[in-house]
Amino acid sequence: MPKRIKIYFPDGDKEMEIFDDQLENYLAKGFKKDKKEDTGLNGVVKIGSNTVGEVTSFTLNQTQDTVEDTALTDSNKSYKVLRGDATATVECHFDETDTAQEAANLGTSATLELYPEGADSGDKYFTGTAIVTGGDVGVTMDGIITRTLSFQFSGGVSEATV
Repeated sequence: MPKRIKIYFPDGDKEMEIFDDQLENYLAKGFKKDKKEDTGLNGVVKIGSNTVGEVTSFTLNQTQDTVEDTALTDSNKSYKVLRGDATATVECHFDETDTAQEAANLGTSATLELYPEGADSGDKYFTGTAIVTGGDVGVTMDGIITRTLSFQFSGGVSEATV
């Protein structure tokens, strides 16, 4: 019959219990303390070296073009990989004093960095050279003024770790 094992994490704040027959599987996945919840509350956007203030959301869209190379005698379709593409949208509260927002003029190119989990050590982020392709401002009588910035990556997107 399996026995319960209590594991204490080095920071002393967390502990967990597992059965001894699960220990090997747990250790095989690597010893990791529970990381912060991925809710988006810690997301960060940088344009060049400037952090965009008042960000409410952002989206990274990556696609990969393909071309069909099926022969007449093939029973199933087959494809070849071509070029990749990526775009991004950043939504924020309008702030004319925000250096990053004000520098995002249509047609300008800069390094865009998107940090879904935040910019703490060990966090993953996406980066690449992007062209500002759109800038919308939204006003309603009962809401906060919004700004939406659209970007087209040139040369692809890289994944990195802080």
